[in-house]
Amino acid sequence: MIRVVTTRRLKAAREQEAEYAALRESHTGLVAEAQGLREELRGAEDREADLEERVKAFAGRAASMAAVVRQREGRIAELSERVRELLAEVRAAEARPERVSVLLYRGRFHSVHATVDDAKAEAERCGAAADGWDPAGHDDGPAGAAWFIFGNHQVKSASTEPAEGAA
Repeated sequence: MIRVVTTRRLKAAREQEAEYAALRESHTGLVAEAQGLREELRGAEDREADLEERVKAFAGRAASMAAVVRQREGRIAELSERVRELLAEVRAAEARPERVSVLLYRGRFHSVHATVDDAKAEAERCGAAADGWDPAGHDDGPAGAAWFIFGNHQVKSASTEPAEGAA
């Protein structure tokens, strides 16, 4: 059978062929784009897996650092408490006299006082003369005086006996 092709049919066939070629080209472009998107997706999934591993590692490090921080905060609290205790000790030590005066009677220990004047007052209360106090010389020792004070400077009194009941 012979078929006669008309111009109109030929024109329609050429239009269909052109449309088919355009669709094929579009299809090829879409396939290439889909493949590119798939590769991008695989790359994104790989990066996501890598990021998840890094997040887990960072979370572990953060937990470890938090534990160290808590430990150091505890140590800081201990040291702060110790500093407060030492500060209290220093303040208490600063409140005490820097020197004391030791009162001897006939070369033997009698009492300890904050100042030489306090030691003199105690000796006078025990019977020493109020006006008999002299600076001790280099050769003077506690045995040569009835009352002797070791303090900021050494002083002696050679007079009187202790009052009754004094040590």
